[in-house]
Amino acid sequence: MKSVLILSISFIGIWGVNYLYAFYSNKVAIVSYLALITILGILYFFLLKTKERLNWKITASFLFLFTLLTPILMETDQLRYVWDGLISAQGINPYKYAPKELPFFKEIIWAQNINYAVLPSVYPPVAQLLFQISSYLNPYFWYGYLGWEWAPELYITQIWQVTLGLKFLVALSIVFSIYLLKKRRVELLVFHPLFLILGAGNAHIDILLIPIFAIMFFKPQETRKNITAALGTLIKIIPLILYPALLLKWAKKWGLVRSFSNLAVFVSILVFFIFIYARGSDGNLFKSLMIYGEHWYFFGFLNRWLSDLFSFQVAKYICVVLGGIWGLFILNLQRKNEISTLMSALLIFQGLLALMPTLHPWYLLSLLILGLPYMGVLITPWLWPILAMFSKAYYIDESDPVILRNLIYLIVSFFLVRDFRKIRAQKLLNRPYRF
Repeated sequence: MKSVLILSISFIGIWGVNYLYAFYSNKVAIVSYLALITILGILYFFLLKTKERLNWKITASFLFLFTLLTPILMETDQLRYVWDGLISAQGINPYKYAPKELPFFKEIIWAQNINYAVLPSVYPPVAQLLFQISSYLNPYFWYGYLGWEWAPELYITQIWQVTLGLKFLVALSIVFSIYLLKKRRVELLVFHPLFLILGAGNAHIDILLIPIFAIMFFKPQETRKNITAALGTLIKIIPLILYPALLLKWAKKWGLVRSFSNLAVFVSILVFFIFIYARGSDGNLFKSLMIYGEHWYFFGFLNRWLSDLFSFQVAKYICVVLGGIWGLFILNLQRKNEISTLMSALLIFQGLLALMPTLHPWYLLSLLILGLPYMGVLITPWLWPILAMFSKAYYIDESDPVILRNLIYLIVSFFLVRDFRKIRAQKLLNRPYRF
């Protein structure tokens, strides 16, 4: 019953906060949003402590409808997904032109809210392909663009209509994820506040990494893992960071020759898709990504601390060195059979989250799937994503809430150390935790 209660409160809460956002002040909406996170976080804690299990088919059906019927909550990234998909469907390379450079941009009223409209797209090639597919899935786009004026009384339904194809694609992805994980306590993934609000509710692209990681780390077939890792990298770069853990596993099990052959296939898939989109981009394929990389969010963790002490550029290079050292340390533990491949990926990803200069809450969706087998033992895989959602407090008065940021840094740091010590003490590194 707790999972049903969480789902119901999430559904009502998302619609309610959207209503406040459309008709009242931004401050009222954000405070309500933070209250919703708090309530869902408390309920999730009690769900974590129970042995409640739902039939995976029932869970998938609930989440499919939830994803389709909830509007996007106070976000604009999804409008960029939709825009990229629409212009790709028109035969326009999304890496060649910024939205504002196209003559019909001003005619599409909802497009005025796109993030970074002065830059071409930053999203990888397979993500662009999925955005294009989502535009075909939206019946409201079958007869041309949606170009009506925004009206407060229609805001919620209009944003839902614009993103309907995207939501349908994400809903299918969620159902597939639940199918892949049906033998595990999938409730601990799909009823997490971050998953419900920023994944199923807001349809962030990071939600598509969940079935990617389910195949990479929970399924046995080697070729499928390799191809999936390549496609996942072309959706979001994160699988590339974790791919060495798979390569090391294959090298230990099958030898270097087979490992390098898998790597060759992996690289070939990357090159193929990059070449297709690079051809018509006029050399702009990675331009926007480089520009965007110069910005950061206050939940950048260690990077932000170092930026306060030195400068952003110096902090960035320090974090690159620290990230390399941490990655080699974890891979060495895996090489010596002190940790499993999954645990290696989890620890590498947590190090990445601590070191990367830009850390939006939805980046932590991958932490939920990587930490799923250890939810009953470790704390950070479920607590860190909840705490990261409180970054929305930044938008109350557009100022950095330093006290909140430092408090979350300290809490996460404490539990990261606690989890790592418990892992080593209980010898959990060599095997996934069994529910």
